[in-house]
Order: sequence, then structure tokens, then C-alpha cells
Amino acid sequence: MRTLPCRRRGVGRTLLAVMEDWMREHGMEEVWVPANLYATGFYEKCGFAKDEGEILVKALG
Repeated sequence: MRTLPCRRRGVGRTLLAVMEDWMREHGMEEVWVPANLYATGFYEKCGFAKDEGEILVKALG
């Protein structure tokens, strides 16, 4: 697998944090993401938990 220059630089975590802040500001309490096998580890490190198969969920409260 080829490593892209933007990987492992915090770009994904930053985008996710901005999204979560926006969702909180707009009254959303939970976020669900469908993640492929290669992305589940990233989401788990960001506080998500497996819910149904490849769906991960995180409470925003």
C-alpha cells in the first residue's frame, strides 16, 4: 500500500474535530460513520465505538 504525503499529519483528526464541534453547535448529540476495515482503527482512536458491523458511533455530549 502506498503511503500518501498527507497521511499521519493530523489532517483527518482535525477535520473530524471541526465536524464534531459544528454538530454540537447545531444540537446533534451523536454521530455515526460507516467505516471500511482500514478506517475503523482511526475512528476508534478518535473515540468512536463499533455499533453494528462496520458502523461506528460516538456521543458528542
